[in-house]
Amino acid sequence: MATSEYIRKSDGTYKTVAGKKELQKLFTFWPQVSNARIERTDEGDQVHFDLQLSTSTAKTVLSNQTERGLRKLAWDTLPPAFRLCPPIRMHHECFLELVQQQLSSLELPVTYTPSKNGWNQVNDTYYFLFGDRLILPPELEGQVSLPQEIALRVSLAQELTEQQIAGWFTHVLCSVPHLSLPLCLSNILGLLSSRLQALGRIPEGWLWVVGRSSAGKTSLVQTLCCLYNRDSGLKSCTIPASSTVAYASNRIQQLQDTVCIIDDKAITEGTTLSGRQTALIDSLIRSSTNHATRGVFGRAEKPACCYFVGTAEAGFQAESVANRGIVLKIGADRIDFSALNDCLDDSHHRLEAFWFNFTRWLVMNQDLDTWLQTRTQQATHLEGSHQLESPRVASHIAFFHMAGDLLLDYFDSLKLWEEEIAAKWRSTVHEQLNQLYNRQLVLLSRLREQNDPNVFARTIADLVRSGTLRIVPSIHLAFPSHCDAFKYTSGRGEVFVCFHSNILMRTLEERGLHATYAKLRQTLLPPGILIPDCDGKVTRNIGGTRGVQISWTRLVDVLSHQ
Repeated sequence: MATSEYIRKSDGTYKTVAGKKELQKLFTFWPQVSNARIERTDEGDQVHFDLQLSTSTAKTVLSNQTERGLRKLAWDTLPPAFRLCPPIRMHHECFLELVQQQLSSLELPVTYTPSKNGWNQVNDTYYFLFGDRLILPPELEGQVSLPQEIALRVSLAQELTEQQIAGWFTHVLCSVPHLSLPLCLSNILGLLSSRLQALGRIPEGWLWVVGRSSAGKTSLVQTLCCLYNRDSGLKSCTIPASSTVAYASNRIQQLQDTVCIIDDKAITEGTTLSGRQTALIDSLIRSSTNHATRGVFGRAEKPACCYFVGTAEAGFQAESVANRGIVLKIGADRIDFSALNDCLDDSHHRLEAFWFNFTRWLVMNQDLDTWLQTRTQQATHLEGSHQLESPRVASHIAFFHMAGDLLLDYFDSLKLWEEEIAAKWRSTVHEQLNQLYNRQLVLLSRLREQNDPNVFARTIADLVRSGTLRIVPSIHLAFPSHCDAFKYTSGRGEVFVCFHSNILMRTLEERGLHATYAKLRQTLLPPGILIPDCDGKVTRNIGGTRGVQISWTRLVDVLSHQ
């Protein structure tokens, strides 16, 4: 097969075929490849190069080109000096062939391009893509380049030293009592997600932030858990709880090794919300740990590699849900942001700067995998786990202890404190996490009590015996003024108590029981404790007031035979 030879002349590029004397003009310029390299990604190799086009009077450079890109080059966008001669299609193929000849004559260096945010590998050496910034160990300097399209931008504060930023961050850890520390530690678990996944050991639970509407839970979580795009509405790591598994899986691919927030604000509150949130997070976690999922993943979708934080308004009524994570409960009042706002005031991007510095420390720590393997082995195979009230929650807390130790080791590497102060900080962090574990056990205990079929009967008995409700005798079978309930004795000696229906339901709610009339009927009617009206309704018209009537005699008898 005859090979083409390309000749450069002052007025353009010509081609001659071996064995033939005539020259054919192809285009009005000469192309010259420069800065060529092979970019290696998980998807394979691709050649990238700059291409200089030059005539006797003009020059232009097409930067960061690929052969595929040149095939789609829009020639009419270039200056008039750079044109193909007719026949256009044939000479365009000659242009591509000339570029290929130049590339084949070069010894191209290999540069690696990360395929995702978070941890990537080159020859078994880990590095990290932090938004639009590479964090490389010394042996990879100059061997890795940024991908062409970067979705997440990061601007870092440069006016403070690394030690000053770390010292400032300790104020963030303490800014919102019981909330800011575990949220910041969840960021560390997010940063470690793919490393833990590679070791086959990841926390299989998640973090819940529960509080009433407008308490500030979403703002707090987004402020502390977003690593990227803090200036763009804090949307980059938030997914509505109404998302499908497929949508969530695609959406979080840019969020590798960070926290993914499953926010409740997009769907109805209550048990439906917690159920949908739980199903979504559980599907994503299950697909990551054992390659089985309740959702459906398409070919282009990948399992999640993030740590999950969910926000919800309603408390969880199912023990199985509460047992799968840690609940951070916000009190009746709105979160006090004053201390956190003081930390963030005039600190543009300082949180990103701290996490960038901390991640760089992780990257440079060559013993990280060994350390993680040991600690995660301990977290997933706890000593005496058969004696623990909740081994799963204990394991989850153990991962937070691990994250806390990593954070404090980083502080120690900066010599942030004297040895005595460092020991006090370590003790404080672990004490907070132990308190969090104990609060979780109390929550589980209450949920187990609520699942007791006699919980309503036992709670009502306690309300009566403790005097929480004001109960007075009434011989007229009507509510006297200023009382919560009245009692009377029938001719057969059976004692009955009649409660104001609204007061009873509100008091049960205050005791942590989310009562409905249907639940009262379901649990109290079969043992004969509840006395319905003639139409079978739970509430009765008692002297013009709706009330709930029970047989106190029967209630005491049922509880005494447990």
